[in-house]
Amino acid sequence: MSFVHNKTDVQLVIRLTDDDITAFSLIFKKYYTDLVHYAQSLIMDGIQSEDIVQEVFVKLWENRTTTAVRGSLISYLLKAVHNRCVDSIRHHVVTGRYSAMTLKEALNSYNHIDTYILQSEIQARYIDALEHIPQVYALVYKMNRNESLTYAEIAEKLNVSVRTIEVRMGKALSLLREELKDLI
Repeated sequence: MSFVHNKTDVQLVIRLTDDDITAFSLIFKKYYTDLVHYAQSLIMDGIQSEDIVQEVFVKLWENRTTTAVRGSLISYLLKAVHNRCVDSIRHHVVTGRYSAMTLKEALNSYNHIDTYILQSEIQARYIDALEHIPQVYALVYKMNRNESLTYAEIAEKLNVSVRTIEVRMGKALSLLREELKDLI
Protein backbone atom coordinates (compact mmCIF):
# COMPACT_ATOMS: atom_id res chain seq x y z
CA MET A 1 0.00 0.00 0.00
CA SER A 2 1.57 3.22 -1.05
CA PHE A 3 -0.17 6.49 -0.36
CA VAL A 4 2.77 8.74 -0.93
CA HIS A 5 2.03 11.57 -3.38
CA ASN A 6 4.25 10.64 -6.27
CA LYS A 7 4.96 11.15 -9.94
CA THR A 8 3.11 7.97 -10.84
CA ASP A 9 -0.16 9.30 -9.41
CA VAL A 10 0.34 12.64 -11.13
CA GLN A 11 0.93 10.83 -14.43
CA LEU A 12 -2.11 8.62 -13.88
CA VAL A 13 -4.33 11.65 -13.29
CA ILE A 14 -3.02 13.30 -16.45
CA ARG A 15 -3.65 10.14 -18.43
CA LEU A 16 -7.10 9.82 -16.85
CA THR A 17 -8.07 13.30 -18.02
CA ASP A 18 -7.02 12.18 -21.52
CA ASP A 19 -9.63 9.35 -21.39
CA ASP A 20 -7.06 6.63 -20.69
CA ILE A 21 -9.04 3.64 -19.38
CA THR A 22 -5.81 1.86 -18.42
CA ALA A 23 -4.89 4.74 -16.09
CA PHE A 24 -8.33 4.52 -14.51
CA SER A 25 -7.91 0.77 -14.05
CA LEU A 26 -4.51 1.26 -12.40
CA ILE A 27 -5.93 3.88 -10.01
CA PHE A 28 -8.82 1.57 -9.18
CA LYS A 29 -6.55 -1.42 -8.50
CA LYS A 30 -4.13 0.68 -6.44
CA TYR A 31 -6.66 2.30 -4.12
CA TYR A 32 -9.94 0.34 -4.14
CA THR A 33 -9.27 -1.98 -1.19
CA ASP A 34 -7.88 0.74 1.07
CA LEU A 35 -10.79 3.05 0.26
CA VAL A 36 -13.28 0.30 1.12
CA HIS A 37 -11.52 -0.22 4.47
CA TYR A 38 -11.66 3.51 5.12
CA ALA A 39 -15.38 3.70 4.25
CA GLN A 40 -16.04 0.72 6.47
CA SER A 41 -14.29 2.46 9.36
CA LEU A 42 -16.87 5.25 9.03
CA ILE A 43 -20.11 3.41 8.33
CA MET A 44 -19.43 -0.12 9.64
CA ASP A 45 -21.09 -1.80 6.65
CA GLY A 46 -18.87 -3.74 4.25
CA ILE A 47 -21.32 -4.02 1.36
CA GLN A 48 -22.36 -0.39 1.56
CA SER A 49 -18.68 0.61 1.82
CA GLU A 50 -17.97 -1.20 -1.44
CA ASP A 51 -20.97 0.50 -3.07
CA ILE A 52 -19.78 3.92 -1.94
CA VAL A 53 -16.24 3.38 -3.22
CA GLN A 54 -17.57 2.11 -6.53
CA GLU A 55 -19.76 5.23 -6.79
CA VAL A 56 -16.70 7.40 -6.17
CA PHE A 57 -14.83 5.63 -8.95
CA VAL A 58 -17.80 5.90 -11.32
CA LYS A 59 -17.93 9.66 -10.64
CA LEU A 60 -14.16 9.89 -11.13
CA TRP A 61 -14.52 8.27 -14.55
CA GLU A 62 -17.61 10.25 -15.53
CA ASN A 63 -15.97 13.55 -14.56
CA ARG A 64 -12.44 12.64 -15.63
CA THR A 65 -12.05 15.58 -18.00
CA THR A 66 -13.36 18.18 -15.54
CA THR A 67 -12.17 16.85 -12.18
CA ALA A 68 -9.32 18.88 -10.74
CA VAL A 69 -7.23 16.80 -8.35
CA ARG A 70 -5.39 19.25 -6.13
CA GLY A 71 -2.80 17.73 -3.85
CA SER A 72 -2.41 13.98 -3.73
CA LEU A 73 -4.71 11.59 -5.54
CA ILE A 74 -5.33 9.52 -2.41
CA SER A 75 -6.31 12.64 -0.48
CA TYR A 76 -8.83 13.50 -3.19
CA LEU A 77 -10.25 9.96 -3.18
CA LEU A 78 -10.42 9.75 0.63
CA LYS A 79 -12.31 13.04 0.81
CA ALA A 80 -14.72 11.87 -1.88
CA VAL A 81 -15.34 8.61 0.01
CA HIS A 82 -15.74 10.51 3.27
CA ASN A 83 -18.31 12.85 1.75
CA ARG A 84 -20.27 9.92 0.26
CA CYS A 85 -20.23 8.17 3.67
CA VAL A 86 -21.57 11.29 5.36
CA ASP A 87 -24.28 11.58 2.69
CA SER A 88 -25.17 7.93 3.23
CA ILE A 89 -25.39 8.39 7.00
CA ARG A 90 -27.57 11.48 6.52
CA HIS A 91 -29.88 9.46 4.30
CA HIS A 92 -30.11 6.69 6.87
CA VAL A 93 -30.77 9.19 9.65
CA VAL A 94 -33.70 10.49 7.65
CA THR A 95 -34.99 6.98 7.09
CA GLY A 96 -34.46 6.16 10.75
CA ARG A 97 -31.82 3.46 10.31
CA TYR A 98 -29.07 5.33 12.16
CA SER A 99 -29.11 7.58 15.14
CA ALA A 100 -28.28 11.27 15.04
CA MET A 101 -25.26 10.42 17.17
CA THR A 102 -23.75 8.39 14.35
CA LEU A 103 -24.11 11.34 12.01
CA LYS A 104 -22.49 13.67 14.51
CA GLU A 105 -19.55 11.29 14.95
CA ALA A 106 -19.08 10.99 11.18
CA LEU A 107 -19.21 14.73 10.69
CA ASN A 108 -16.70 15.22 13.48
CA SER A 109 -14.42 12.58 11.99
CA TYR A 110 -13.43 14.77 9.05
CA ASN A 111 -9.96 15.16 10.52
CA HIS A 112 -9.87 11.35 10.56
CA ILE A 113 -8.98 11.63 6.85
CA ASP A 114 -5.81 13.54 7.65
CA THR A 115 -4.85 10.99 10.29
CA TYR A 116 -5.55 8.12 7.90
CA ILE A 117 -3.50 9.74 5.15
CA LEU A 118 -0.65 10.46 7.55
CA GLN A 119 -0.63 6.90 8.90
CA SER A 120 -0.74 5.50 5.38
CA GLU A 121 2.10 7.73 4.23
CA ILE A 122 4.20 6.82 7.26
CA GLN A 123 3.56 3.11 6.62
CA ALA A 124 4.55 3.52 2.97
CA ARG A 125 7.74 5.38 3.93
CA TYR A 126 8.57 2.67 6.50
CA ILE A 127 8.14 -0.11 3.92
CA ASP A 128 10.18 1.86 1.40
CA ALA A 129 12.94 2.45 3.97
CA LEU A 130 13.09 -1.29 4.73
CA GLU A 131 13.54 -1.98 1.02
CA HIS A 132 16.42 0.52 0.81
CA ILE A 133 18.58 -0.89 3.59
CA PRO A 134 20.82 -3.89 2.84
CA GLN A 135 18.93 -7.19 2.90
CA VAL A 136 21.16 -8.71 5.59
CA TYR A 137 20.03 -6.00 8.07
CA ALA A 138 16.42 -5.85 6.88
CA LEU A 139 16.04 -9.62 7.31
CA VAL A 140 17.15 -9.54 10.95
CA TYR A 141 14.91 -6.53 11.63
CA LYS A 142 11.86 -8.19 10.04
CA MET A 143 12.45 -11.48 11.85
CA ASN A 144 12.60 -9.65 15.17
CA ARG A 145 9.80 -7.12 14.65
CA ASN A 146 7.39 -8.95 12.35
CA GLU A 147 7.89 -12.54 13.47
CA SER A 148 8.64 -11.69 17.13
CA LEU A 149 11.73 -13.88 17.15
CA THR A 150 14.37 -13.33 19.82
CA TYR A 151 17.96 -12.60 18.85
CA ALA A 152 18.88 -16.16 19.91
CA GLU A 153 16.16 -17.65 17.69
CA ILE A 154 17.26 -15.52 14.75
CA ALA A 155 20.90 -16.47 15.31
CA GLU A 156 19.96 -20.13 15.32
CA LYS A 157 17.89 -19.83 12.13
CA LEU A 158 20.63 -17.90 10.31
CA ASN A 159 23.41 -20.03 11.78
CA VAL A 160 25.34 -17.04 13.16
CA SER A 161 26.18 -15.80 16.65
CA VAL A 162 23.81 -13.80 18.81
CA ARG A 163 26.41 -11.01 18.79
CA THR A 164 26.21 -10.89 14.97
CA ILE A 165 22.44 -10.51 15.23
CA GLU A 166 22.85 -7.71 17.79
CA VAL A 167 25.23 -5.88 15.46
CA ARG A 168 22.97 -6.35 12.45
CA MET A 169 19.92 -5.21 14.39
CA GLY A 170 21.78 -2.13 15.61
CA LYS A 171 22.84 -1.34 12.06
CA ALA A 172 19.28 -1.90 10.77
CA LEU A 173 17.88 0.51 13.36
CA SER A 174 20.56 3.07 12.57
CA LEU A 175 19.89 2.87 8.82
CA LEU A 176 16.12 3.06 9.33
CA ARG A 177 16.51 6.11 11.57
CA GLU A 178 18.57 7.74 8.83
CA GLU A 179 16.04 6.82 6.10
CA LEU A 180 13.14 8.13 8.20
CA LYS A 181 14.87 11.08 9.88
CA ASP A 182 12.45 13.64 8.44
CA LEU A 183 9.55 11.77 10.11
CA ILE A 184 11.17 11.48 13.54
